[in-house]
Amino acid sequence: MGLRASIAILSTILLGCDRSQARSHTADTSMVFVETQSPPLADSAFSARLLDTVRLALQAHSRGLITADSAAKVAKDYLDRTHRSLSIPLDSDVAHAFINNP
Repeated sequence: MGLRASIAILSTILLGCDRSQARSHTADTSMVFVETQSPPLADSAFSARLLDTVRLALQAHSRGLITADSAAKVAKDYLDRTHRSLSIPLDSDVAHAFINNP
């Protein structure tokens, strides 16, 4: 048997031992992945219009034209329909309404 073959066999045995020891110290963990689909490019314009609607609702709330609950509903509608993050700061009233109203 050649020197290369001996080294390959020895490496395989050592790596196998190392893996079996690593397995004995780990716990099996269940992980659940939920696939989310990105909207098609045609939906990007739709998402942008909905985001503009959220901005307008927040402005209307800051001017006292609509309630915090109404502004929160518009923000939730955006999230439900686009499945995209909402990276707009919410004031405390709207944030409270957003969290506490299903």
